[in-house]
Amino acid sequence: MDYSGSDYPGIRQSAFLVLVLMIIQSVIKSLLSFLQHTTLITLINSIFMLGLLLFFLRYMIKNNHLDKSQFTLKKINAVILLSGVLGVICAHFIPLPGFSFFKEDMLNKIFLDYIENQTDLFYFIFMCLIIPVYEELLFRGVVLGGLLKRYSPLVAIGISAILFAVLHLTLSGPLMFGLFVGWIYYRTRNLLYCIIIHSFINALAFAGRYVSSKKLINIEEINNFIQINKFLISTGLLLLLAICIYVLHSRFKKNNSGQQMYLEAPLP
Repeated sequence: MDYSGSDYPGIRQSAFLVLVLMIIQSVIKSLLSFLQHTTLITLINSIFMLGLLLFFLRYMIKNNHLDKSQFTLKKINAVILLSGVLGVICAHFIPLPGFSFFKEDMLNKIFLDYIENQTDLFYFIFMCLIIPVYEELLFRGVVLGGLLKRYSPLVAIGISAILFAVLHLTLSGPLMFGLFVGWIYYRTRNLLYCIIIHSFINALAFAGRYVSSKKLINIEEINNFIQINKFLISTGLLLLLAICIYVLHSRFKKNNSGQQMYLEAPLP
């Protein structure tokens, strides 16, 4: 099948792009190791990667390989935004069995050791400001925006969510996040929703890191509480998620009807 340049990227191109960016990110991180300041290295690395991605997008759009409309930042609707944030929180934190590329005990130990020194201003800027813009431009703007031109929404959203989860080394929370935010992008074609929702979720995660590192909460006790009340928590979150999906679906349908009426209205 012959695809025009604006149909970039396909599945293989998307996977290759994500892989290349991951490799570049690792190389830059290694080159910056002389700074001996983990969070500063992380921040500088992320700023460099965002700049590289923006340069790549400008080049691809200029040469008609990408459609500029994939990166639209339009006016947001408060109901959609609030329902989206609440829905993503529910989808992301439902305590369902997950799959990780590493042993769960090892990953938990790495995570707990890692967050101890990841709560300063550098990491806040990285986690809550830079990363949401970078990842949403890449996974929703480039990857999902391109896949939607080749495949059905279900396939496009699913593939982009899987690639997003692979980047985060786990197929549980990030996968649910990618599916939900991908659906919002598909229905609105507005990256601003995705960026704001991503920033809010990362801010919650950063707050969790902070209170944990300051020993203000006990992660073990929270995990035990979740395990004991897993059924009730899952049921409550699923119910709330269903309500958010219903509200969003209704709002999307109403917005589409309004746009259709506007397009069909006779010119004065």
